[in-house]
Amino acid sequence: MALFIPSQSLVSRLMNRLPAHVERALPLVDKVILNSNRQSAHDPLHIEITESTIRIEYEALSDQYRHFSEVFFSPQSRQQVPQWLVPVDVMNLTYCGAGATVILCRKKVAAHLQQTLLQQKVD
Repeated sequence: MALFIPSQSLVSRLMNRLPAHVERALPLVDKVILNSNRQSAHDPLHIEITESTIRIEYEALSDQYRHFSEVFFSPQSRQQVPQWLVPVDVMNLTYCGAGATVILCRKKVAAHLQQTLLQQKVD
């Protein structure tokens, strides 16, 4: 089961929309990043950035969503993944056609991406 790791272009788009001051509200046009590299119905539809979270939206219950759910509900699984990938919440609304959502902490994701970019500049 492959965990969703954003593609390089998606990381670039996220970084452009996650300034150092992560509490800053974004204009509506910058809040949603469509997954244009979507290979199947099990890949995320889009990522939505809110003031405090990053929401990964799936059309159906994919392996990626199930993995995030396992991490969310299992303390043992939480210890095996980087903290920026531990969900704040997961929601399964597929029964009513709304899909499945994984919610990550915006501050943790932003800090990880900024650290990764700094390391790449040093290397």
